[in-house]
Amino acid sequence: MRTLIIAAALAGIVLCITATTHADEYPERWIMAFGLRLAEPEDAESFIEFIREAKDLGYTHVFFDDFYNQTLRAMPQKYFDHIVMVRDAAREIGITIVPGIFNVGYSWRVIWYDSNLAAGIPARNVPFVVEDGVATVDQTAVPPLRNGSFEVSPDGGLGGWRIAEGLEQVISIDTEVARTGNSSLSMTNFESLPRDDRDRPINANVVQTVEVEPFQYYRLTIWRKTSGVDARGSSVLIAPTDGRRRRLSYTHFEVDPVQDWRDYVSPDSDWREFELTFNTLESTSIDITVGVSGATAGTVWWDDLKIEPAGLANLLRGDTKPFVVTSADGNTVYEEGRDFMYVADTKLGMEPLPEWLSYLPPGGTYSVWHPGPDIRLTERSAIQDGDTILVSYFHPHIVY
Repeated sequence: MRTLIIAAALAGIVLCITATTHADEYPERWIMAFGLRLAEPEDAESFIEFIREAKDLGYTHVFFDDFYNQTLRAMPQKYFDHIVMVRDAAREIGITIVPGIFNVGYSWRVIWYDSNLAAGIPARNVPFVVEDGVATVDQTAVPPLRNGSFEVSPDGGLGGWRIAEGLEQVISIDTEVARTGNSSLSMTNFESLPRDDRDRPINANVVQTVEVEPFQYYRLTIWRKTSGVDARGSSVLIAPTDGRRRRLSYTHFEVDPVQDWRDYVSPDSDWREFELTFNTLESTSIDITVGVSGATAGTVWWDDLKIEPAGLANLLRGDTKPFVVTSADGNTVYEEGRDFMYVADTKLGMEPLPEWLSYLPPGGTYSVWHPGPDIRLTERSAIQDGDTILVSYFHPHIVY
């Protein structure tokens, strides 16, 4: 905390020197209390010390953006006691506290109140099959992925996967290491990677182009094993092939704990499953890219890449996010409450929060994927067992 105050003081000295010349131009001088909190008594004491020093340096306002400013209904009484302590001290010192009350960018503090407030991506005409009065997503409705298990193809190649020229010494099928089957995809010998114009190793990737239906929502899983790896990260990238410079997924599988506390795996790890979800949007074909970036040492193995329908996981409901169920030909629109019961994902936005947000009950934090709800028919439903129905709905874009 002293480091923060000293840094603020140095910044304040510079501004105060300027202010002596232009006092009339700058009647208000603001500083941000970055990193300060009010959850504990010592937090309030540090805050008061900060505003005393800010006042001495000529500041008139302190901007304060505590994580908990926008989740006050969840806070214990002591939090409000600390607010009173700081408020009274600020009045005595003669400085104005300006709380941040609406977060822009990291919006979880807004959607913590209602996870359905997240922006939605449309999934359209997703096929569900009906059995015993319950409609579940059609598990056969998946893109035609080839050789997701990375077995040796009859021609000795990668069986549907392609690699860039110059990566033949880095990427291969390993018949001695496998999670299942007889082989896996190996990436090693990173010292032989070609370098880019900044003298950095290029990414080591394999790519497969897959035909897809537009606006379908999928879950992708893959297993990774590492040995002695020194790399910036690894990922499965999903991108359309229509020339648009955009991604359909932004989930990275880091090997650096600084980058992503959720997906950290040590440079030496046994097989571990990773997952992501993606929506095909307008695409009729996509490129699936598997690989590592910034690699300089060690070996990475990949195995058992699979794609399955994501179903109603993270289903969003609301006036601007309609939930529509039709017959397979689209001619009949079924009514919620008459033909099927109300559908909601009770796990939506209920991923556990990190420890530093321990005061808050779950809310506003989304899992990449979890089993979503089924669609249950009513006794008077016009939908029959054996029918295929089409479901259109909205889900969030999950980034981890």
